[in-house]
Amino acid sequence: MIDKKEITGIVLAGGKSSRMGGEKGLKLLDGKPMIAYALEALAPWCTEILISSNSHAYDHLGCRVVPDISTNSGPMGGIYSCMLQSQVEKENTKASPPSNKDTEKNKDWFFVLSCDVPRITSEIVAHIISLSGDADITVPWHGGEHYEPMCAVYSRSLLPLMESYIRAGNFKIPDLIKQVNAHRILIPDDPVLKEADFYNVNTRRELHELEKMMSDSEPVASETDLPHLPHVLMIAGTGRNVGKTTLACRLITQAAKKFAVTAIKISPHMHQQEEPGEVLAETNDYLLLREGGGNSTKDSGRMLAAGATEVFYLQSRNRHLTTEFLKFLQHLPPDQPIIIESGALLQVARPGLFVLVKNKNGPAEKPGLGSLGYPPDVVLNFENNEFDVDPGTISFTDGKWVIR
Repeated sequence: MIDKKEITGIVLAGGKSSRMGGEKGLKLLDGKPMIAYALEALAPWCTEILISSNSHAYDHLGCRVVPDISTNSGPMGGIYSCMLQSQVEKENTKASPPSNKDTEKNKDWFFVLSCDVPRITSEIVAHIISLSGDADITVPWHGGEHYEPMCAVYSRSLLPLMESYIRAGNFKIPDLIKQVNAHRILIPDDPVLKEADFYNVNTRRELHELEKMMSDSEPVASETDLPHLPHVLMIAGTGRNVGKTTLACRLITQAAKKFAVTAIKISPHMHQQEEPGEVLAETNDYLLLREGGGNSTKDSGRMLAAGATEVFYLQSRNRHLTTEFLKFLQHLPPDQPIIIESGALLQVARPGLFVLVKNKNGPAEKPGLGSLGYPPDVVLNFENNEFDVDPGTISFTDGKWVIR
């Protein structure tokens, strides 16, 4: 783990903030400015915190405010300007320049955090630092091209490369990530990070939504408080590639001999669809599709091939939107089997059967499982394309899922 004495914090508070009607970082959230959340998250781990901004609005916070050296260069320009300012001051405080050996030994680091992701805590910062190792960038990653570069660890050694990018007019941090030694922390597989941690506030509406989320202090519902859906089987896994879709397809094939089976695939993040199918509902944070077939290698395509009458695919980055999906679920025939490949709805409904799948050599627990008001009905180990419990023992009978 990087030593605290090597870390400088950089809070990004630049940008025009036109959609917020003023300085974004000074907008109040639960009674305090949003930038205060970033400063509190970084304070335990950084010897100094710099604020990247071209405004004097943050001068009163007790941190040095660093303006952009290159205008209109986005977050990359802000990060570069703060890193360069820190570099110049570091060199000026030394009596003599360090040797190459000393420079490598005392490699310095920066934790970059935007002021508009106030759900990032000091615990999350510590977790990302603990995973950083010696990578040039350690960055949370949703998969595909979706990174969180404004909540990441950067090495000072990136300065020359960042300068070349800025001179070339390329301010895309994902391009930089692809070129260097980057450690990508896959959020869906990480035991600490959650999609909701990176809720980004760009508009007044999003600020109000976050206030509502933060004020929602109701305890997690117990099993008796949740709506019971006996015709629904939910499959959750302890990680990726643990056999969830394989199990879903086998159960679909079995049940389809007698019933019209509906299958549902849920993704915890948004990404572009190559074959969108029929769009049933869509917002910036929610997409519900009816699968149209085509690519049988997709999980939803595999479910159709296994015998499902209909396959629906949900993408959602907002945990509260699962309740809207639950309303849709209740419009489906209650006497026909439904198989959901995801644990995303376990907090809002009690399925007829909850199956947890894990890989023999993978994680033994699923993050967040302990907060549920009920345990899995059965745990299956997956290895060499087989399960240690015969899926044939799971069946749909008399309008409900059962296991013998």
